[in-house]
Amino acid sequence: MPHTTASVPHSNRERRCAVLHESPMMRAPVLCSSRIPIVPARTTTSNRVFPMRHTLRLTFSALVALCSLASLATMASAQSGAADRDSMFQWTGQMAAGTVLRVFSVNGPINAVVSSDGFAEVKAVKRGRSGRSIRDDRYSELVFETRRVGNDIVICVLGPEDDCDDDGVTRHGRSRDGRQRHADVTIRVPKGVKLHVVSGNGAVEAEGTGAGVIARSGNGAVRVEAHGDSVVAHSGNGDIDVRGAGGPVNAHSGNGRIEVTTSLGPVQATTGNGSIQVEMAALRGSENMSFRSGNGRVTVTLPADYNGELESSTGNGHLVSDFPLSVEGRLDRQRVRATIGKGGPRLRITSGNGNLVLRKAGGTRRER
Repeated sequence: MPHTTASVPHSNRERRCAVLHESPMMRAPVLCSSRIPIVPARTTTSNRVFPMRHTLRLTFSALVALCSLASLATMASAQSGAADRDSMFQWTGQMAAGTVLRVFSVNGPINAVVSSDGFAEVKAVKRGRSGRSIRDDRYSELVFETRRVGNDIVICVLGPEDDCDDDGVTRHGRSRDGRQRHADVTIRVPKGVKLHVVSGNGAVEAEGTGAGVIARSGNGAVRVEAHGDSVVAHSGNGDIDVRGAGGPVNAHSGNGRIEVTTSLGPVQATTGNGSIQVEMAALRGSENMSFRSGNGRVTVTLPADYNGELESSTGNGHLVSDFPLSVEGRLDRQRVRATIGKGGPRLRITSGNGNLVLRKAGGTRRER
């Protein structure tokens, strides 16, 4: 039997709308009009009948679904705004010369520059792998902590299970979804304020503060430029560049080249794998110095009037020196013990595989 459609009088449509409005399930008004016909019951060959109330219930369900979607969209927008606010941290304050600003981050680059207005400032923005700011709660567990220790300021970017103290962050866990927490940190520091910055994973750069600097990275390059005081630059895996230091320098890399220039030594430099190049215009005091590479050439430029006791060793290479050497014992280009000038503090230069070069500051450079 073919489908047949039964007509529904207009009065029936009005009656059904009235029933629908009176239903306790309704929480919002329903518009009924003769311009929107209600689908009548249909008869099929199997004599199955689908009453009109089923159709009305479906229509009501669709309206509820639309309302739910609108509500979810509003909530998502609000949550997105909250996430945007939570994704950024900023601290600003005045710090006197000689105080220390310490900034420690579990993951992400740190960049520090000199402040021109006398205020210290630290900004941190959560980032994803693509470099975009984070807007979802997978990274919301990355938190910021600020502490004052005497006149010094300590700021940590860390996970909720981690601990922050004067020396850095102690890790106790990772993010729940296994992704790396990541924040970009930028710092402005007044001249005369000392800086201590550490990233567990990311490049660290400090430029022009004019006071003592400690810069460390567990995995990333470290660059310190135009500072008028002592510098400590360490990386577990990355190159180290220290330019224009005005005091002693301690540089260490587990894997990476090291380049240091300072107007006033001494310098200590060690790398597990990479070349070392150090230049000192002058030396203060009579401290021992050590330069060691597991695999790479080591070049050290000393003041022309340097006096000291040399100990050099290379597994595969030889020693070249601009300084006259008073050699003790048998002459061996791979292992040398000698006196430079009048003698003095100990100078150790070592490479597992590479040449060793001693130069005089201001002298003619001779490549070997």
